Amino acid sequence: LHDGGRGFVQRELLSLRPPDVAAATAADEGRGPSAGVAGRGVVAESVVAQPQEVLPSALDRELVYREALAEGACAPLRIVSFGDSLSSEVMGEDRPVYARHMARALAEGGTPVELVGCGLPGRTALQLAAALDLPMVTDVHKHEGVGLLRLVQPRQGGVDRVPDLVLIMAGTNDLLLYSKTYNMAQPEHIAQALQFAHEECHKLGARTVVLGIPSLSGQCASPETLARLRAVNGRLAAWVRLQRQTRSDEGEGRLLGPELFINPDSLLPNGPRARRAGLWERDGIHWSREGALAFGERLARRLRPLAERLRSERVLESAGSADADGGQAFPLEVYLKALSIQEASGFDDGLSDVARRLEEAGPWELEAA
Repeated sequence: LHDGGRGFVQRELLSLRPPDVAAATAADEGRGPSAGVAGRGVVAESVVAQPQEVLPSALDRELVYREALAEGACAPLRIVSFGDSLSSEVMGEDRPVYARHMARALAEGGTPVELVGCGLPGRTALQLAAALDLPMVTDVHKHEGVGLLRLVQPRQGGVDRVPDLVLIMAGTNDLLLYSKTYNMAQPEHIAQALQFAHEECHKLGARTVVLGIPSLSGQCASPETLARLRAVNGRLAAWVRLQRQTRSDEGEGRLLGPELFINPDSLLPNGPRARRAGLWERDGIHWSREGALAFGERLARRLRPLAERLRSERVLESAGSADADGGQAFPLEVYLKALSIQEASGFDDGLSDVARRLEEAGPWELEAA
């Protein structure tokens, strides 16, 4: 990370690592706690190495949730959702995270989905970027989750293949915890931390969708905070636009990058009408149970063309492998649908998706616009 962002990430990394992980890391790097930690200018207590234990699978952590909506389906689309409390299931309450509603809506629309997700309440984007590959990361309530890459990289956290799509949404806590004396992360630092998380997924072969920071109510955020929120989202949108242009120039097949930038306000604005409808909690930060349902279903509608294209790629790729290995063949209708989607995407002029969304725009989209 540039412009001081790395310093923030290093400090957050120390606060997130459990003692046994920190000690093991220091031993692996051939240095003691004093050389590695204090050498970075951070005061550290001595860490006593603990006997090594077999760590549970990443999928068994308390904050990790899963849902398979693809029973008997061919080549289901695997999606990973990751972030802070907005991407987390509220502990002990019947309040499904938005990603579950999104996955169900996609499945009902004909795209079978396998969902794996983890949300770490209270953690900042800088903290999440610092802990990408850690086998165990805790939220502010000491519940156990995992670093993002443990859900993306095969054989690291129990997953058997790279997901087809990764959704990342974080940054709210960076804005709310901003302090000129403690948390001095600027919008560029927050954006760089999120970009870093996406780029690490791209290196593993996963496509990503950049979800901006959802809007905050004026009751919980100052005008300065709201301006910083818009600055972060603006930087993320500009980065996605630049990455997509680079991929277009270099050839679509050569580079992996972010597929879309989606501003959550375009799906569920934090306005008077939505608050009166009970879609936002009183804190002005979190969606209510009804709000999570609305956001998830609307996000599924926005993602459906991309999900269909990615799934068609999976079908055709798997069909080719089955032919080569003599494996089980796909039903003819599944194969033909995948071919039709691929042919349509090949002749896309870049405007068809926009035109389709305008033609299908409903009341909530017009209100958001």
